[in-house]
Parts: sequence; C-alpha cells; structure tokens
Amino acid sequence: MKKNKKTYYLVDLENAGVSCLNSIQNHKSSTVILFSTPNNSAKIPSEALCNLGAAHLKFFMVPQKKQSVDEHIMSYLGYLIGKKDGAKFVIVSNDSDYDNIISFWKREKGADIKRKATLVQTPVQAEEKQKTVIKEKAKPVVKKAVKKANALTKAEYNTKIMQALSKAKIDSTKVGEVASICSKQYSQVNRKELISDALNKKYGQVEGTKLFSVIKGII
Repeated sequence: MKKNKKTYYLVDLENAGVSCLNSIQNHKSSTVILFSTPNNSAKIPSEALCNLGAAHLKFFMVPQKKQSVDEHIMSYLGYLIGKKDGAKFVIVSNDSDYDNIISFWKREKGADIKRKATLVQTPVQAEEKQKTVIKEKAKPVVKKAVKKANALTKAEYNTKIMQALSKAKIDSTKVGEVASICSKQYSQVNRKELISDALNKKYGQVEGTKLFSVIKGII
C-alpha cells in the first residue's frame, strides 16, 4: 500500500490569521509550521489546535520588520525542499507575492508545492460579510436622500444661516460658530437632530434652543 506524501504547511499567520487553521487537512502525515512576529502574534484558540488533530505543530517567532514573515517562510521552504525529497508543500497565505517563489521551485526542482489562499469562513465572518454587502447596496439610496434634502447648495445654505443669525442680532462670534456646526452636518439626512444636539451641547439647553429656532426653517 502506497504511503501518503508528508505535507508541510507553512502558515503566514500575519496575513491569513488564525482562522486559516480551519482549512488545513487533518491527518498524521502533516506538519504545520506557523510564522509570526512579536507585535502581530495572535492567541490561537483551542478549537483551532484541536482541528489540527494528529498533525505535527511547529511555531517560529521571527524578528519584527517589514516582510520578515515572508522572508523566513521562503527561506525555510527552500530548506525543506532540499531536505524532504518527495514531500508536498503548502504556503497558507493570501499574499500572491509567494507565487513567484512557488514557480521557481517547481521549475528548478519539480517540487509539489502550492499556495492555499481560500480560507474557511466562520459563521461570524460570513454574517459580517453579508452585513457589509447589504450596507454597500444601501449607499446609493442614502446619497439620493441627501441630495433631495439639499435644495440649497452648501454656499447658499451657509449664507442663509449666517444672514438669519445676524438678523436676529446674534453675537458675531456665535454666528460663525453656529454656521460651522451647520456646515459640518450639511450632507446628513438627519442634520436637524444633529445640529440641535450640537448646539445644546455647546451652549446649553436654553441658548441652544434659542439659536436652533432661528435657523430651523433653513436647515
């Protein structure tokens, strides 16, 4: 009976994260080698370790510098190819910069090597991704609502606010401050609420309400 080839997984934890361990096959002929740096090391949950089953596990903490993990993985890969004739090698990372090295060793040594870029999603990750898609689809609707609410250009909007405040004999310093607050909320659909809250916070309930009543019809 033909023995299974021993497989070496070289894992870029900084790039792929600990969730990538879920995508590693569980069998006795595997060696999983994890690479990380001190500043980016992550705690590996016990579930992930259990998923590795009987696989042999190694961990290398490499120096903290740019491309440090990449360089150490590529160096160690060359060492393994030279020492472990007939083995299979898998780089676990989403970084396509490894692909040139993979092509080199395939060409020079006929090495059985690949990069595993597709990682298994956890239920939480899948849910977060779905929320992101929904949020992105909603953006055009929000933009249309904002555009419809802004009958005035921003310049016209600011001018009318300042004119109304000046006509109400509001102190010139406050005119500038209130106009600035209103300007910051120009693109928001719920800007009336935001401006009211900002005025109350800055000037207190009584003065804030008074100022808001002056500009309410404009915003």
